[in-house]
Amino acid sequence: MKKSIYLLLFLPLLSFGQIKVIEFSTAETIGKIAPMGQTLVECSKNGNTYTFVYKDVKYTSLNEYEFFSFNDIDNAYNSLFDTIMKGLKEKRRDNIIIELPEGQGVLFLNFTKKFGVSSVQLAHAPYPDGDKLKYSTYLNTKKVKKLFGKN
Repeated sequence: MKKSIYLLLFLPLLSFGQIKVIEFSTAETIGKIAPMGQTLVECSKNGNTYTFVYKDVKYTSLNEYEFFSFNDIDNAYNSLFDTIMKGLKEKRRDNIIIELPEGQGVLFLNFTKKFGVSSVQLAHAPYPDGDKLKYSTYLNTKKVKKLFGKN
């Protein structure tokens, strides 16, 4: 009887003592906008997941980076690229709102035209309430193509 009690007491300890090795795969960098070595926006791919990391330009004295990710379901990556390029070509001046997958928030594509050059700024609301926006730097057509690896 005592032996069975001791066995029942130590059985849970044995099951929690095991460790599992997790395989780590590095992400492939698709494109990066990094003037003078400081990354402003970067796109990387890990498996079927694309991740965009950007410096929040709202704060000039802080180096705060944010990110959003999505899986390439139904050609979502190329669809995002085409949407941005179409907006730049049409020289839009309004915003396009894109709902990101659950937990990633909302992405606003803010189009503008200054000095005859169309550009887009990614404004990301990472939280569901959407009251705190994070802003990327402005990207012209050449920078968007470089970021998406479409040179």
